[in-house]
Amino acid sequence: MRRPCVRLTVRWLAVAVLFLGWLALPYTVSRYQGDGTITDRGFWSYPRYRIRLPQMELAAGRPHVYRLRGLPPESLYLTFEVVGRRLVDDEDFDAMRTGKTWMAVTIADDRGRRVCSASGALKEWVLTQSYQHASYWHDGCVRPELNERTAYTMTVTVGGESATPQLVIVPTLEGGGMELP
Repeated sequence: MRRPCVRLTVRWLAVAVLFLGWLALPYTVSRYQGDGTITDRGFWSYPRYRIRLPQMELAAGRPHVYRLRGLPPESLYLTFEVVGRRLVDDEDFDAMRTGKTWMAVTIADDRGRRVCSASGALKEWVLTQSYQHASYWHDGCVRPELNERTAYTMTVTVGGESATPQLVIVPTLEGGGMELP
């Protein structure tokens, strides 16, 4: 009589160990089920994870809604990369700083609770630029508190005058990896 009880205990213990092992497995990009594409550059890279959402024009119009689910268990930074067929020069950014274009972003969880929001004229957003890269971010929503087991909706709205020159931006979430000093 004792043998079936021992076997049952061993089976339950094996199932529990397998389940705990599955929970401890590292994140895989196949868990991401949102809009856009995710890449994993490897543990030693910084940033390790990069989620590029579908691009949008920096022009007044309808809100752009993005779905995010199965995010990496890392702190992620939200930026809006400027993309295009040519390099954007300082004159272009100076023209945008004097324009009346504004942008708003809101991230809400699946229960409708606002995780972060930022809005303002484009000249109030922080512009990070180098020779071949430019992106905007706002301290109101640069590092949202996101959980990998929660679904989110990110809404981006552009209003006012259309930016001159016409720009295309890509909402991007990046984070994780090994940041060496």
